[in-house]
Amino acid sequence: LLPNGAKVIGDVGTVLLTTKWLRAGIEPIAVLNEQDPFQQQFLPMLINTRISVYQNYEQVLNLE
Repeated sequence: LLPNGAKVIGDVGTVLLTTKWLRAGIEPIAVLNEQDPFQQQFLPMLINTRISVYQNYEQVLNLE
């Protein structure tokens, strides 16, 4: 249902990986709290899969 060029924003979970896998025309964006060790353990995987990672939602809002 999402058009090409859309952005999917989330934290840790399968949504971003599935988006990357199934829809090349949609940009998955991860927002991870740098103070949260649980979230930070996913950082290498997200970087490896070329998913953009930001520290907070304000950074994502300023992308355009």
